[in-house]
Amino acid sequence: MADVLRSDLLQKIQTSCKYSIMIDESTDISVKQNLVTYVRLLETDEFGMPELQRANAESIYENVVNLLGRKGIDIQHLSEILLKLKTWRTC
Repeated sequence: MADVLRSDLLQKIQTSCKYSIMIDESTDISVKQNLVTYVRLLETDEFGMPELQRANAESIYENVVNLLGRKGIDIQHLSEILLKLKTWRTC
């Protein structure tokens, strides 16, 4: 089953219009170091890109919450909004 999921993910990455990765190192209780890679895909531009009046954390948060509300997405179960502080561009 893991091979099927991995294959599906690779195919989605290869065919997506954009993707990004986030890498995190973790050391477990046995002092074994692990590298975790998160992949984020953009398959459609359904959400759009609203123009910001200000590019500070409060303005970005308000825009995200408002956008989700307009799309009918309940934010009561939203656990986190991550604002990137450092971005590496590859193209």
